[in-house]
Amino acid sequence: MPTIGQDDATLVAGEYWRILGELLDRHGKPLDLTDATIAWRLLDSSGGQIEASAIITVLDPPTRGIVNIELTAATTAALAPGFYTEALRITRAGSTAELQGLSIIVVAAHPFAH
Repeated sequence: MPTIGQDDATLVAGEYWRILGELLDRHGKPLDLTDATIAWRLLDSSGGQIEASAIITVLDPPTRGIVNIELTAATTAALAPGFYTEALRITRAGSTAELQGLSIIVVAAHPFAH
């Protein structure tokens, strides 16, 4: 998933994550997400799927192709530090495509935070 202004991110395990992304078609135009079904997955460095549920919202208007992906602090707390990649499966009008997106570096929360 091409993301607005970045190719990768460093995120902290145990914190709330919000990933804002812009989906583009092969011509570089915003992907129309009207009536689309979107599934998000987190993959480890070997490509294995990690159990991490996310809330996915298509922002209005859906013709802009912008999605908001949110993970709770409880969900991210279970992630080990390391390198991950997100993947999106988008189904529109009976056609499905999978896009590799943001590279994510997960770091441990600082023990003295809060």
